[in-house]
Amino acid sequence: MLQKTNKMSFRIELLKNNIQSVNTASVAHNAFTKLNTMFPQYVSQIPNAEQNINRFLADLVLHMDTLPKLLETCKQYAKIGSQYGLSKSTYHIVSNALISAMKDQTGESWNVDLERAWNDTGAMIMSYL
Repeated sequence: MLQKTNKMSFRIELLKNNIQSVNTASVAHNAFTKLNTMFPQYVSQIPNAEQNINRFLADLVLHMDTLPKLLETCKQYAKIGSQYGLSKSTYHIVSNALISAMKDQTGESWNVDLERAWNDTGAMIMSYL
């Protein structure tokens, strides 16, 4: 159990450091552009979609080490998206766009540990939603 807790703590710190090391506005813009290309019929209808993505990233940092609060925050964002036609079947695409945007912004510092941590976190959040 201690090893699992240490591994989780390592991943949380890894993700928080990654988010804090990039320009989240650029990540949000990059993710918004990717999502708008894939779902123009939905994304264009969401008021302030790019700003919501940026706020979501800030909330990730704020609640990363408090799992219940993190999951509740993600649920609130999912509810906003569902009001505009996004559904559980599209969450993996949204997650992939965010991870891809984060990878683009991280650049050469991106590594297999970061990718695994982001993918695992995305999968865990999606399973909750």
